[in-house]
Amino acid sequence: MRTTRAAGCAALLWVLIVGIMSGAGSEVADAAQKGDRATVQRLIQQKADVNAAQVDVATALHWAVYRDEPELADILIRPVRTSKRPTAKA
Repeated sequence: MRTTRAAGCAALLWVLIVGIMSGAGSEVADAAQKGDRATVQRLIQQKADVNAAQVDVATALHWAVYRDEPELADILIRPVRTSKRPTAKA
């Protein structure tokens, strides 16, 4: 029992370390953390995932709110508002 628990903990630790070391995260969230609106807009135009989270699960929208930047939040939300949705036919 102890052996399997230790092996499971070691495997989990390995996955976390590999994820951190491989740069797992979000370029959009990283740019939002720095307040770099131009980079955020460029990444969105390149179809980057605005909902992707950093290792600590913070997203770009989290950073926009934390930094009190409503313009940045609007940039992040706008693609959702302008998405093509099916229209009802009369």
